[in-house]
Amino acid sequence: MKPSLLALIALPLLAAPAAAQTDAPPPAAAGPPAGADPWMAVPEPVMIEHLTVARCEDPLSDAFAAVPPVTGQLSAAATLYAIPCTAGASRPTYRLYVHETGEIEGVHPTFVAVFTRDHGWQGTELVRNAQWDADAARLVAEGPVDADGRIGVGIWSWGAFRLKMERFSLIDATGAAETVYASPE
Repeated sequence: MKPSLLALIALPLLAAPAAAQTDAPPPAAAGPPAGADPWMAVPEPVMIEHLTVARCEDPLSDAFAAVPPVTGQLSAAATLYAIPCTAGASRPTYRLYVHETGEIEGVHPTFVAVFTRDHGWQGTELVRNAQWDADAARLVAEGPVDADGRIGVGIWSWGAFRLKMERFSLIDATGAAETVYASPE
């Protein structure tokens, strides 16, 4: 059973002491203990931002019963949270936030670049099928769908205090991928 929204907001923060923010390789992701409710790992400031500022559906509604938030450790002082936002026909969207606990603490909606042939490059804080690859310390997610049905899939890593794109591809119904952007690094 999921906790009420009030319980999520009222829980005290269990954050580690603040540390200086760096671009050093992040430590292993610190998610909830095995079997614990993943919503309990989302800090109060992130939930307040999501529930009061974002125009999203209730993340604890039945539509999201089996859709946990996604968490990724970006640095010693920054954590990425992808919180379910809308229940789409095929899969939900997630709104992206970075929660910083260092010298300049706060919650920031986080945008990533996505591409469609219809509209070109654009920034969005909504992605689909968000996944955190803890081993590679990167976000893998889908962007919007083109008019011809191709799905944009991107990979972003943390660097210089932002998510930077490593690769973005358009994938058609057969699984064939066309790389639109590959990092020069």
